Amino acid sequence: MTILETIENYDTLLSVETLSKVSGIPRKTLYKAITAGHLPAYHVGGIRLEPFAVGHWLRQRSTGK
Repeated sequence: MTILETIENYDTLLSVETLSKVSGIPRKTLYKAITAGHLPAYHVGGIRLEPFAVGHWLRQRSTGK
């Protein structure tokens, strides 16, 4: 299973910390993407990310679109 598949198989919102650990993407990079509006986030007991939206963002990053 790829990292992308692992992330998209989560059935709950992900914290930035969890996503960073699973993906290897630095938290600083994730926060920058959230602040810039490239990565949608929810503020529920901290910042939370929807797995499908993270997968979409990762695909865009890998294709450069």
